[in-house]
Formats: sequence, structure tokens, C-alpha cells
Amino acid sequence: MKSPSTPSDFSTYLAYFLDERHPRARGVRVVEPEPNTPRAGRGRFFALVEIMGESPVLEQAVGQIHDVLEHTYYTAGGSLSGVLEQAIRNAHEILHALNQRNPNTDLRAGVLCAALVQEHLVMASAGPGLALLSTGNRVSQFPADPSHFMGPIGGEQPPKIHFFRHRAREGDVLFLGESDWILLSDVKTLGGAVASATRENRFDVVEYMRQRSGSDQVLGLLAVIHRPHTSFLTPEPPEQAPRGLPTALGATPPVSSVPPVQEEPSGSQAASPVWEATDEPPRQGAPSTAATPPKPEPTVEVLPKHTAEPAPRRPVRRASPGWWLRLQESLAHLRRNLLPDRDRRGQPSTIWVGPVQESAPEAQPARPSLQDVTPPPRTRGPRARLFILLALLIPLLAFATVGGVYLRQGAVSRA
Repeated sequence: MKSPSTPSDFSTYLAYFLDERHPRARGVRVVEPEPNTPRAGRGRFFALVEIMGESPVLEQAVGQIHDVLEHTYYTAGGSLSGVLEQAIRNAHEILHALNQRNPNTDLRAGVLCAALVQEHLVMASAGPGLALLSTGNRVSQFPADPSHFMGPIGGEQPPKIHFFRHRAREGDVLFLGESDWILLSDVKTLGGAVASATRENRFDVVEYMRQRSGSDQVLGLLAVIHRPHTSFLTPEPPEQAPRGLPTALGATPPVSSVPPVQEEPSGSQAASPVWEATDEPPRQGAPSTAATPPKPEPTVEVLPKHTAEPAPRRPVRRASPGWWLRLQESLAHLRRNLLPDRDRRGQPSTIWVGPVQESAPEAQPARPSLQDVTPPPRTRGPRARLFILLALLIPLLAFATVGGVYLRQGAVSRA
């Protein structure tokens, strides 16, 4: 079940803001060619002309501009944007020549053109004009800024032409209007109204926008893009004959019939004679026509088994007898204080000397050796005799002192 791909894939549901009997209603023209005609390959053409100035030939100028735009679009060759650009330039030459022929006429015009070919929507503008396109949850404004309204057609300078490209989808809404819409309402209100439009309520949306603008003289067009669903039955593929069971584990099953090879349909369609490649990326969720390549089967890579390396063994140290070392240090400090002239070369070391050798796991490590302590030489000379004399005198003085104290106490008691 699928829809045929033809140049008339999309149809449009239109709603005009001005009645066809209104004098300004001629500013909007929509061309929808009949099927199976030479123009059908170019799709639908929308044009809005906003004339500026006063002249007795104003309506004639609007009609000539529309005729030139339509004729150029359906007859000129080249890309779609190139054809629209050529149409606007031809309209500029027509209006400029009209101003030259009539001395009292100095007209300018803003032109906004839109072409819908298959699923491609391209717009081109020069001068004033406003277009809003609602697609999904997004509303796009074209031109993006009122500063692009400069450069209308009909003047001495060539017009400045801007382009907009879009891939049309079911339910897209296109609004074409003159620049007064920005003055009479705000773009957010207009965009919200356009986003809510459907083919069923399009006339209600037009009435709402007309009321919000406060004027029934504003030129505009609302078009809802719709794809008619024309379905047809497709033949079912023939059933394949059943295959036999394998004769052994992992054996290839016997082939009873060769299945027919089905060629994949080509994803490209015949291009329109006026179509050019668009710069806009495809939408999210859009069906992809290119066949996706089969995913390669994941390969399993067997990694070598990792063997844990033994951790480096730390050197084992025995707990040193700290109390014995501290006692030796205390005694050495006491000797230094009593004998200040002793040589200090033999201070005991508090650390182990030499590297610690790791012993076998069964044997205990050897006790570290300490440096030999060399005692200082004995004191000789006068200082030695002085010490001997002091050793003799101190006890004698002590006995003399004690004896003197007793003798004094006895004398006091006798008195």
C-alpha cells in the first residue's frame, strides 16, 4: 500500500483574505495547472504583489506584473530558484518601463513568489512582503527581518532578491501577506494563528486574523498543503518451498528451490526540469529512501589471560631494642658532661649500617651490626694529678667539718 509519486503529489486548500470582487484582491494570484498538461510539471505557483504609490494605471501595473511572473515561471529554463529570480527581474523591467512611459507615474512594488513542485517549496521575494510557514511545531518567517523589505522592483536600482527553501510535508500551512500585517498585528499572534490552521478550520483562522488586525482591507492568502492518499494493491510475494532439515549438526540444509532475487527499487526519482538541490537537511522522522547497509557481525577478540604478578616483597626488619639504645645515649651524655675533654669520635649510631639483606622465608634475618665504640684515652699530666688531689682532700675536708661541728657543740654544753 503506497502512494504514487507524481508531480501532483500535493494539493492545496486555499483561503483568501479579500473577496475576489475587492479592487485589491488582484494582488494575489494562484496558478494550479490541470493534470497532464505541460505546466503540470512545474507544479503550483503563488504570487503576491504589494503595489506602492498612486497612479491611474495602478491596476494595469498589477496585472502586467502577475502576467510576467506567471509566464516566466512556466516557460523559462534553469533551476527553480533561477527561474523565480528571472521572473522577478522581468517584473522589475516591466514596472520600470511603465514608470518611464508615464511621467506622472512612479510606482514601486514588493513581490513575493512561492513555487510548490512535488515536495519542494521554494520562495523568492524582493521588497515588502511577509510569508509565514508552519511545519510541525515550528513557524518560519520569510524574510526573516523587515530590513529585507528594502530594494523593491520598479526603481532605478535592481531589486534585492532573497530565497527560502523547504521540503513540504503533509499539513504544512503557508501564509502570504503584505507588509501591513506587521504594523496591524504582531508576528507571534500571526504565527500562532497560522500554526493552528487546518484544511477544516482555515476560514475560521482567516476570520480570526482579520479581526486581530482590525482591518478588512489587508491583502493575504492562507494555503494548507495536503497530500491525497491514493492507494493501490501490490501483489504478494510468492511463498518459498519449505526447506529440509540439516543432516548433521552445523550442516548446510539442502536447497529445494532457489528463491527469486528481488531487485531493490531505486531511491531516486526523476528530477523536475526546474528542480535544484536544496541546502536544507531532511526532517527528523522523514522516511529514508536510501537502503541502509547491513550491520557487520561483531567479532569476538580473545584476549590473553592475565596472570597477576607477585607483589614486591618488602624488607623485613626486626624491632630494635630501643630502650637499650636510649640507655646507651643517656650514659654517653652523662660521660660527656662529667668528662668534657673526652673525644667524641665514638658516638653510638642509632640507625642500622649498610643495606638490609632479605633472608629466606624460613630463616630469620640477621641482627644488624653496630659500629665499634673506641673509648677515649686516659687523662694524663697535671689534670690527672688534680683529680687525685681532689679525691683526697674532699674526704679530709668533710671529716674536719664534722669534727669542728662536734667540738663546738661540746664547748657550748660545758659552758
